[in-house]
Amino acid sequence: MFQLRLNRIRRRWSISPEMNTATVMPTSTSPLNSTPLHRSISSPTTSAPPSRRLRRRRTHTSYIPRISSSSAIVPSPQFVSPLHAHFPVRYSSCDWQAVYSTMRDGVSLQTFFAKCAGPDPIVLLVRDSRKAVFGCYTTTPWKSSKQYYGNGEGFVFTLSPSVKVHKWSRANSFFQLSSSKSLAIGGGGKFALFLDSMFERGSSGPCATFKSPCLASADEFDIVVVEAYKLVPPFRFSQGKHH
Repeated sequence: MFQLRLNRIRRRWSISPEMNTATVMPTSTSPLNSTPLHRSISSPTTSAPPSRRLRRRRTHTSYIPRISSSSAIVPSPQFVSPLHAHFPVRYSSCDWQAVYSTMRDGVSLQTFFAKCAGPDPIVLLVRDSRKAVFGCYTTTPWKSSKQYYGNGEGFVFTLSPSVKVHKWSRANSFFQLSSSKSLAIGGGGKFALFLDSMFERGSSGPCATFKSPCLASADEFDIVVVEAYKLVPPFRFSQGKHH
């Protein structure tokens, strides 16, 4: 009886022919298959677009400087404000201290050199007989010299009838040239700006140093007024005074 029951149990739990071979289902941790078995159908995987680096343009709001005294060239501080975007950073927030004017100090290059002496950068402005306003910015003091001097921080510009700035082109190093007879900036072709000793006549032409065109109303022009300003930090600014 016991043997009969044992045979029935064996027949009930006997493995069918189809199940003789054990089936091993791959898992996500199997070394032979690292692909997960199940994926969510409701949320298919989509490749994200490649990230892009956004180049931020440097927005620069030009500083509106204080000007120490009334000017025959500058109608308002906003007139010269665009130049501040082109000054070296250490001078971009400086104010304008008037140091020389042909209407106030006379027409003398020696006086001009004396007034512009010192470490502060100089902005030289010229207005010609046709109302064009132009000039130059220099960080080396003007002086009487037999050879060129200065550095590549300087530039030339026009303010009227439109604002245009021309920086060093690196074509040469003909920056500043001045003596008791004349004052000039730039070279290689023509001077970017040339003024005679009496500040009566001047010239301007295509210049390789700054890759600049004629700055004035004509290649040769009559000067109405010349002014020079030192760029000084706010704590040294003196309202209503000139040096």
